[in-house]
Amino acid sequence: MLDHIQKTADAPLGEVMSTSGPRVLVLAWDGLHDKSALSGMPFGMRLGLEKAGCDVTLGEIGPFNLVSGFHNVRKSLAGSRVLRRGRKLQQYCVERLASGRVKRRLEAHARASARIADEIVRRTCPDVVFGPCMSRPIGFMETSKPIVYASDATATLLVETYDVYRRRGRIWKAAMNDFEDKAIARADRVVLASRSSARSAIEDHRGEPAKVSVVPLGANVSAGLQDGIMVPADPPGSDSLDLLLVAADPERKQLGLCVNIAAELRLRGWNATLHYVGPHRSECESEVVEWAGRLQLGNQEDAARHRSLLRKCHVSLLPSLAEMYGISPIESAAFARPAVVSDVGGLPTVVLDGLTGRVLPVRTPCRGWVDAIEEMISREDRYASFSSEAFNRYRSVLNWPAWGASVRKLMEELV
Repeated sequence: MLDHIQKTADAPLGEVMSTSGPRVLVLAWDGLHDKSALSGMPFGMRLGLEKAGCDVTLGEIGPFNLVSGFHNVRKSLAGSRVLRRGRKLQQYCVERLASGRVKRRLEAHARASARIADEIVRRTCPDVVFGPCMSRPIGFMETSKPIVYASDATATLLVETYDVYRRRGRIWKAAMNDFEDKAIARADRVVLASRSSARSAIEDHRGEPAKVSVVPLGANVSAGLQDGIMVPADPPGSDSLDLLLVAADPERKQLGLCVNIAAELRLRGWNATLHYVGPHRSECESEVVEWAGRLQLGNQEDAARHRSLLRKCHVSLLPSLAEMYGISPIESAAFARPAVVSDVGGLPTVVLDGLTGRVLPVRTPCRGWVDAIEEMISREDRYASFSSEAFNRYRSVLNWPAWGASVRKLMEELV
């Protein structure tokens, strides 16, 4: 069913294609199109299309979330734990006790966003409309212009995979799935990041296989000339083995397991250190952990710190219990560092097992993860092979210019 999968073009990394591409209107939620918003996807996708030679125009279609009378108060107290709990309780009650109202408000918001999008299309007259992470409005748009919808996941996968969505009300979840159905049916092309997401679009949301394509996403942090990346990377030694975990959600990405992995490696004679980027947890106090804190890509100092960690570390870890795609293994590949990941979601698309890293069953015990890492690093030639292949895959596939070149081809089939 997925035999038609789009193969990513081997575009010159970081260079703008010389031929002029189609005029593309990129839809965006107000304020959600910088490097940090929505895992950096809308920003990276827009950058990729620009690198591919497309004439890109940004069109803001309103706020992503429904705005209540308490919006400004909530925004000013966003860091309050008490407020977050209160907001979750309010959300829980509203979605269960006023489910009809929730459904009406969600659909009204989607239709209003679609009307704004249609008006921008009439005003700018693009060749193609592009909606990154835009399932809500796309299904209600009336334009005759071709539409390309892109995401890393479907609503079904989000609701089934992440606790934050699984706890939402039944009507809210049904509405999200309905928006996804409509968007996939309305779009002329659907671009997903992995085979698992493409399969869901076809099987869960009745997408036409002929218009669903897989185009892997690019890295949000990549090496520049100033980083002086060597390929292959210098191998680790028993006196220094640096591991990296980037986890905004440390429970889902199993920080505790990663700490145990580093501790077990020390017991086996490796001086292992786990460098952890993410929110503070009690595991940060472990002697095997160096906590880097939260790093924001939009902050230059944080971005430099992140690149420094990618240069320093030998292996990237991501033993996630659930994952739609997995950007951090791409970022390590950009620095010629292999990754060891679980076999969930899009991670087997990102990491090729035995070539650019290792992909292990998600329930593999700690000992199995340690064995896999040791097999990768114990011989210098073997580590060099993993390092080189990881970098080669980043250069040829896992970067935004390559993503843009592939999506440009899809767009040109429509105009």
